[in-house]
Amino acid sequence: MVTSARSTLAISVLALAISASGASGQQNEITTQEAEAYFRQLQQEATEIVGQQDFDRLDEWLEENIADGAVWQASLTIVADGKRKGFAEMTFDKSDLSRLSPFFASAFQQRISDYSLEVTVNDVVPHGSDTATATVEWTERFSIDVAGDDSETEQDERQFTFEAVATCTHLLQRTEDSFALGLSTCTGEVRL
Repeated sequence: MVTSARSTLAISVLALAISASGASGQQNEITTQEAEAYFRQLQQEATEIVGQQDFDRLDEWLEENIADGAVWQASLTIVADGKRKGFAEMTFDKSDLSRLSPFFASAFQQRISDYSLEVTVNDVVPHGSDTATATVEWTERFSIDVAGDDSETEQDERQFTFEAVATCTHLLQRTEDSFALGLSTCTGEVRL
């Protein structure tokens, strides 16, 4: 809880600094409705990319939606059968995410099924001109089909189901065409 409060405070301070440095001219605050529409768009695009197994779109999606210099930090607890099995701390920048996109394209092609993504915007705090922090809950569910051995009989097929629920605080920046996600901190749980 303390880490989450510190992360939210750090993002808010950064948003204020960005908005103060670019505060010349008329302010154009990001509204809750604009933020909700943007996150619904992200939800739809991600669902299409995974549902259509069109992972070649990931690089373009990242370029359009992740701000240059953005850093993502995530703290995840891994749970199986209701018991804590592990913990992961991850920090990625935009180039890290771009380097990982071919991995998703090759590792999950033709294996993901029953994919769903729910996005709930819980809070939007404008920070002057063209920046805001948005607290968002992401719920992602999917199954991965894994063959038991080299044979491809139905009996050898196994399916692993994953659910990830994370609450993230995102720095949201207005761009010429839409918005981009900046500094983001997430805490969540991956359920196997």
